[in-house]
Amino acid sequence: MVWLCPINGVQFKGALMQIDKIHLVYFSPCGGTAKVLKTLAANFAGGCIEHDLTLPAGRKAKIVFRENDLVFFGFPVYAGRVPKIAEQIFGLLEGKNTPCALVAVYGNREYEGALLDLHEWAQKAGFNTVAAAAAIAQHSIASQFAAARPDSSDEKRLGDFGLQILEQAKNDKRLEKIPGAYPVQKPAPAGFVPLSVLADSEKCVQCGKCADVCPSGAIPADSPCETDNSVCIRCGACVKYCPQNARQFSPQATMDMISAMLAKAASARKEAELFL
Repeated sequence: MVWLCPINGVQFKGALMQIDKIHLVYFSPCGGTAKVLKTLAANFAGGCIEHDLTLPAGRKAKIVFRENDLVFFGFPVYAGRVPKIAEQIFGLLEGKNTPCALVAVYGNREYEGALLDLHEWAQKAGFNTVAAAAAIAQHSIASQFAAARPDSSDEKRLGDFGLQILEQAKNDKRLEKIPGAYPVQKPAPAGFVPLSVLADSEKCVQCGKCADVCPSGAIPADSPCETDNSVCIRCGACVKYCPQNARQFSPQATMDMISAMLAKAASARKEAELFL
């Protein structure tokens, strides 16, 4: 059997399984996860179909994948877990024993139980895990950590690993052990960050950008100074993309504590962990 890659005319011979299409499925409020997935797929980018499930408008219809698809799932890590909204997203996805790669993207501290979360949900949805990666991108709350990641060094490793994942899927292999461990700190909900988001009404110009980028619908479009913190997932998108810098995490004392913790745990460069 010969599989012809749609980019560069690369042929792979002797495969047990034919991969017809490669899909990138991601939830990426601050852009880092999407960048990591696209970097993994850089060497066959023209053959990929992207499914950006970040915003509610993109999460309306069920998506069904076939046995001969290869799906890369990418989600950010919050407090050592994947946010609970990922479980809702997987409820919209259906695999037919479809091979997949799990990608947890974290801000240089630790990914802990994130890959375990993704594996559980992917397995329930009909996907088979063939590979996994814990990759680094700029921290979504404290942006001074892992700034400009993934960088050129990451791009080379991740691009090469993407091709290895493709080979793993073509040879119908499975990842035998899912890496990671759940955080000791419970009973906090999975992926919960102990912060709220507040808007400064004096700075806010009612442009609505924050509502446009909110993945959980926590910000009313007609009243963008408000935030429903019972719905907010603390992803940081509204803080990052507000053109007036009118949004911030609160309370400041907790933010200072988190920054101090990250200064100890996330300052030294970590490299992506790649698993086949």
